[in-house]
Amino acid sequence: MKYIHNLSKEARQKIIEILLEKRTAKELAEELGLTEASISKFRRGKIHPSDETILKTLEVADEEELERVEEVIIDDLLSALDDLMTERKARERVVSKLREMLESQKRTALLPNLV
Repeated sequence: MKYIHNLSKEARQKIIEILLEKRTAKELAEELGLTEASISKFRRGKIHPSDETILKTLEVADEEELERVEEVIIDDLLSALDDLMTERKARERVVSKLREMLESQKRTALLPNLV
């Protein structure tokens, strides 16, 4: 999951905060295989969750948390794209690639109906 690697530090911290709304730092640490001190450092922004830790959060999140985490990920990646699109040439390339990707997704979605 390459997109996880590209998440900002702020998005990583938000993901931890979402999971801490329904569990204690100790419980989350146990679920993620970390120390409670690590969770505390995440909350204070002293360190940031690794890609592996973020992937584990996707495994332990309930359905509602997962939806919220996905929203954080989408917003963060779109924000990065928005920053990139400030240059006209970059914007054209990004839009072209997005169109290609969407067309590919449409074709893939239609394949099961053709068989």
